[in-house]
Amino acid sequence: ACRSLGVDDVRFLGFEERTIDGDRAALVAALAAVLDEVGPQEVFLPSRYDGHVDHVVCNETARRALTGRRVAPACYEYPVWFWESSSWARPGAAPWHKAIDVVAGPVSALRRSTVYRIPLGPHAAAKAAAVAAYRSQTTKLTGEPGWATLDRRFLRHFLERDELFLAVGVDPDRSDG
Repeated sequence: ACRSLGVDDVRFLGFEERTIDGDRAALVAALAAVLDEVGPQEVFLPSRYDGHVDHVVCNETARRALTGRRVAPACYEYPVWFWESSSWARPGAAPWHKAIDVVAGPVSALRRSTVYRIPLGPHAAAKAAAVAAYRSQTTKLTGEPGWATLDRRFLRHFLERDELFLAVGVDPDRSDG
């Protein structure tokens, strides 16, 4: 996926999927070391509103690693699961409360953020190739009938005319994003 987008510096920090919540201090330190080495002008994070534990933890720990830097890079969140109602509805809540969460949550999040819509334009083909590279999530990789894949309705959020980014401050304790 990264190769399709022209990204050639990819780092794996040794944290396992769905277990990164276990040692946030180690993740902050690992991210801070990469930030010190690279000195980026911009940082892109999965959205804190995604409702996926890895995305939320990555967002929070990266923002902690960015806090207090002499020169703070511009920081943007990219929504992935933002579009799904399960990201907003609290588990165990009454159905009427879930309905309110699903409507009010995204509206509130967008009101607290500066939203940028960036046209894909000439990059649309590269973006489609990057999404297609996630074969385990876009195809029935093993042929198993029960293999879950991301449907076209969901994928259209990443392949249509614009990419959506939310500008955020780097201090994870700020309530205004």
